[in-house]
Amino acid sequence: MRKIALFLILLPLFCRLSAQNELAYKPFEAFNNDTLAFMDYNFRQRAEYYKGKTVGEVLEDISLPIKVFTRYMEGYTTTGLFVYTDFVPHEMKGNYIAVFLQNPVDSRKLVKLMGGDPNSKTWTPEIYEFLKNEKVKVVRPNHYRLWKEKGIRM
Repeated sequence: MRKIALFLILLPLFCRLSAQNELAYKPFEAFNNDTLAFMDYNFRQRAEYYKGKTVGEVLEDISLPIKVFTRYMEGYTTTGLFVYTDFVPHEMKGNYIAVFLQNPVDSRKLVKLMGGDPNSKTWTPEIYEFLKNEKVKVVRPNHYRLWKEKGIRM
């Protein structure tokens, strides 16, 4: 009897958690040109969906032109990237998606694709080809903007 009661108590929790993974992708147009709402819904609320997917699948779902990118590094490896659909230098106001990789990539190979300039922010088809099949560990949108403009804490 206790097991049945416990199961009935926990069942709604499990249903709620699985429903978060099943949220359908919504295109940018569905958000009336509100980039932040688009990124919040698709890349914060649906973040679990992207675990184990490829970088290429995430970038396809961004569906907005990538203006620039930056790398997150540990030693000689790149463990993540920030892809910006708009970029505000020296501020945290740009629209970006942070994509952290399951397996780090060799930064030296990536820098060669960046024209040899480790500070380059230019997104190119060659960089896309290099990263598109890498598996995703975590995705998240610009948490600073979500907090400041929508009151959402991550």
